[in-house]
Order: sequence, then structure tokens, then C-alpha cells
Amino acid sequence: ITSNLVARFPADNTAGTTLSEVTAGNNASMLGGYSWNPSGRIGGALTLSGSSGYAAMSQGFTAQFGNTITYACWFKTSTRGALGSAAAAVRSAW
Repeated sequence: ITSNLVARFPADNTAGTTLSEVTAGNNASMLGGYSWNPSGRIGGALTLSGSSGYAAMSQGFTAQFGNTITYACWFKTSTRGALGSAAAAVRSAW
């Protein structure tokens, strides 16, 4: 899945305020309620609070996509039904 890949955020950091992007170095800043978990599925893991945690990317980086973008992620939820809420949050934030 690396063909035409513009950004990849593995979220396997274990500390800090930066969500590292590994294809071109377009890192994002972590804001709000989040924490790093050193025992993720692969490397570390990112835990979002569910209400205020998010990653902010630069306007210059996001502007190049206009209104067209495909995103994919995998995550573990702690409550049943949270998957739909998380997907809606990503859509509305974009």
C-alpha cells in the first residue's frame, strides 16, 4: 500500500507532542487529551481521550488535497459502538 502514498502516521511513538509522519516528514502536533502507550500492536500506541484529543496537521500539507482524500486507520475501542463515532469525528474534522 505504498504506491502513491502521501502520508503515513504509524502512531507508534512512546512520548512527546509529535505524531511522526514517515513518508515525507509532514509531522502532526498532538493536542488535547491524548497519551502514548508503550505497548501497542506494533511499537507504541496512541490513546485519544474520546473528547478532546486530536492531531493537527499544517494547512500547507492539508491544502494540497482539496476536498478529495481517502483515509484508513485501525484502532481498538473501549466501548461498543465507538467505531461509528470515531469515523464521524474524522470526517467532520476534515
